[in-house]
Amino acid sequence: MIWDKKTCTVELPVTNDLAGAKLFRAGEEVGRFEPLDIVEEQPVKYQGNMLERTAEKLKDREQRLMVLLKGNKQDDEFNEAIELLVNQHASVFAVTDQELSQTNLVEHEIETGDAEPIRQKARPIPLATRVELRRILNDLQERRVIEPSKSSWASSIVLVQKKRWHSQVVCRLSKG
Repeated sequence: MIWDKKTCTVELPVTNDLAGAKLFRAGEEVGRFEPLDIVEEQPVKYQGNMLERTAEKLKDREQRLMVLLKGNKQDDEFNEAIELLVNQHASVFAVTDQELSQTNLVEHEIETGDAEPIRQKARPIPLATRVELRRILNDLQERRVIEPSKSSWASSIVLVQKKRWHSQVVCRLSKG
């Protein structure tokens, strides 16, 4: 919450964590504000990744992002225009999986027409990878990327081993 002395206004961010929209009527009481003590005159400027709870310097983050981009290039040439764009807007790029989460800014529906729901049989998961898979699924659920579902549509998942000891969950969408 931020109070502006000049305009005597309080900026109070409000979020809606419900599945649907919440409608407020004019004059409806939505909360109470009680007098409080001012803790800080200036809002805290935090340069870091709040999801990882680390205070990474912006310059270090930009360097890490450039290393990731250059490591993923397809040819011998790294476009200078891309480098300039990344340097100017480094804060909008994710450099860790924890920075990727969900948004409610966009909604979509998948039109299935008259298709019958497909519920594929779960594939067996090797005992050695179950702990890693559970860790990945818990992480995705905590970040609200995925959520539990009891849909009549279901596809199995596979844990795929990627470079540098990194595992990734892949959804198998093919039929059969």
